[in-house]
Amino acid sequence: MSLTLVMKTGAEILIRRVRQQIDRSKMPLREIARRAGIHHNTLRSFRDFNWNPQVQTLHKLEEALASPPIARTASRPTGRNADVPG
Repeated sequence: MSLTLVMKTGAEILIRRVRQQIDRSKMPLREIARRAGIHHNTLRSFRDFNWNPQVQTLHKLEEALASPPIARTASRPTGRNADVPG
């Protein structure tokens, strides 16, 4: 019986880390892509074994996933005329 040691490259480790961050985030893929400044189709197959984005893209994704999600609140008018119908 032989033991095969598989060495992971830096890119493979980075891909695995980004996948984990995407899975843990509660953001839709389109929002992650928007924050990273990449096209949403780049994330379409991020779970596939052969997903192989550029290292620069992975760094953009890490940066986007590190920032907290922005809470969406309804825009409400304020000031003197806030209660006056439109």
